[in-house]
Amino acid sequence: MRSFGRVHSVAPMSYNQPPGGPGWQNPNQPQNPYQTPHWQAGANPYGQHYSKSSNAILALVLSILGSLCCCTLTAPVGMYLGKSEMNAIDEGLADPQQRGTAQAAFVVGIIGTVILVLTILYYIASFLFLGV
Repeated sequence: MRSFGRVHSVAPMSYNQPPGGPGWQNPNQPQNPYQTPHWQAGANPYGQHYSKSSNAILALVLSILGSLCCCTLTAPVGMYLGKSEMNAIDEGLADPQQRGTAQAAFVVGIIGTVILVLTILYYIASFLFLGV
């Protein structure tokens, strides 16, 4: 018999080995084996649905209205709605993308509330001291 060179034997593929080789990772499996994949964690694959609707824009509108029109009572309402919206976002009940709007509503509501309190104190002081 003639030998035409070395004959290489190929070991059969094991069923325990991944199909791409030893360094291959399945893209459908999470990197951390203890981490639950996002599709199994109860998340909606079409986007997260939150149980509470966002009042951040309403809070911002009320806060701005209360800050621009000095004697309106909408600034404290906007401040309250902004703070409650931030709490809902922290609890995971509202959309976290609205956090900036809720923070702006809270800050503008504080400014409007301070203006409102100063205006009320001015009217009280002018009534008491000037008799107007």
